[in-house]
Amino acid sequence: MRVANGGNVGIGTSSPLARIHVPFSASGLANGTLRLGSNETTYPEAIYSISWGGSGQMGMGPYPSTRGAFGRQGLGVHVINTEEIAFKSTNWTNLFAIEGGSGNAYIRGNVGIGTTAPSCALHVNGYISTPNNIYVSAWCKYGDGDFRVAVDAVVIWNQVYLNIGSCLNTGTGVFTASVKGYYYISWNGLLDNTASAGALKLEKNEVMVNGMQPWKDIATTNVWINVASSTIQQLNVGDRIRVKTVGCRMFCGNNNGHNSFVVYLLSAIA
Repeated sequence: MRVANGGNVGIGTSSPLARIHVPFSASGLANGTLRLGSNETTYPEAIYSISWGGSGQMGMGPYPSTRGAFGRQGLGVHVINTEEIAFKSTNWTNLFAIEGGSGNAYIRGNVGIGTTAPSCALHVNGYISTPNNIYVSAWCKYGDGDFRVAVDAVVIWNQVYLNIGSCLNTGTGVFTASVKGYYYISWNGLLDNTASAGALKLEKNEVMVNGMQPWKDIATTNVWINVASSTIQQLNVGDRIRVKTVGCRMFCGNNNGHNSFVVYLLSAIA
């Protein structure tokens, strides 16, 4: 160790360039350049091994598995709830910061997950899954041949492609919202229009909110007309959505997919 004339202290160097100057070690990663404590140095109530001013609780150091987010020991940075942890750039530009206490985070640029070249505020190279995912895609089939949903009956969507969130009851044809939010809903069917002007209607809690019928009445035997519609609805938890026939029957007898029912959650709201 050497103490220079200017008061700088050098460890492993005779020309210290700062108050304490320790050159990088060439002995390998395991030995390191500067070491605090032993392999077992983790204390449950210790906040840090290196401390700074501020609140007096600003510092960093090892912590035990009982304090780990994943149940593992690690190296942590500590501030109290009136301080923050941040990365800065030229002219003290804020790049990334975490607010103590709340955990609120600020990120200056785009965020990339699985990519180093994010092209928008959040760029994910992969799939996203959230606890509130709700996707329904289904159709109805009553059998092989000329099977039809009866007049003024609920359409039973019993053939399911997707029922993520388990909101569709395939026995009753009723979709029940499990999350409050805005939902996109679409449906279509092939109607038997021999009995004057038939239609399909969408009901929310047994009250019609949208209906669709052919553009003109046709009273010819064995005429089938496709009708379709879509809507965006705000649903509360427990709200029920169903489709009913009005004054006609709906064909659903084979595998040609003459009907469909799609619902997905656009945005959850508080």
